Amino acid sequence: MTPATQEPRLSLFQIDQGLYDLLIYREDIKSDPKMEEGDRKATLEQIDRSMGEYMARLRDKVDGIAWVKRELTMRPEVYRAEAARLLDEARKMESGLKCLEGLVIGVMQHMGGKPIKGKAATLCLQNNPPSVDVRQPEMVPDEYKRARIAMPFSLYKMLMGALGTLEGKFAQALYRQLLDCRVEPEIMRSLALPVLKQQGPCPECNGSGQRLDRVAEDFAPDCPTCKGTGKVYIGAVAGLALVTDQVHLRIK
Repeated sequence: MTPATQEPRLSLFQIDQGLYDLLIYREDIKSDPKMEEGDRKATLEQIDRSMGEYMARLRDKVDGIAWVKRELTMRPEVYRAEAARLLDEARKMESGLKCLEGLVIGVMQHMGGKPIKGKAATLCLQNNPPSVDVRQPEMVPDEYKRARIAMPFSLYKMLMGALGTLEGKFAQALYRQLLDCRVEPEIMRSLALPVLKQQGPCPECNGSGQRLDRVAEDFAPDCPTCKGTGKVYIGAVAGLALVTDQVHLRIK
């Protein structure tokens, strides 16, 4: 079956490939010296009809993709709002549960704390395991508190390095305690990005944006390294890389 008579396929890639195949096939028919003019005209008309069908399918496919993208962009916000509403409902239910339990406990304590039997369940009082209630935080001794301090990891290492060189039992004991603390460094991408985005002259074209043609001894446009800009990224941070080739889908 020739490309001109094939049923248009539905995937975006196949539609695009089908149009490409038809265009190539059309050019072959136009330049075929062995084909009769009448057959050429009929085949070209058939190809044009198939291309029209492909274009219609392509428009439908694009509109469908745009609709799905809008839905997938909008629905997370809707779901997050619904999640917030459900969390609020959960808090209300938990508050209602505490209120109900408080009322029942008060009644049962007033009745001497004895179990109350129903047809399918029995209500009884049970002591909770020991717990801590914070009533005056400012009076709690420091050894029962935990500090969460956010600082650049370089500053932390500098402080630890300085503390490790101090003499004296107290300084060394404090240093060993700090070494036992769990430290989880966080990569601060926002600080590294300006460094990685630093640009300098392209070494391939010396900042001209054009590539020298060694054969013609002339400048050809668009250096392949800098794409004609004359600049390349020169910033470097160990362990990090600048990503510039990612794209996102935009619906106009």
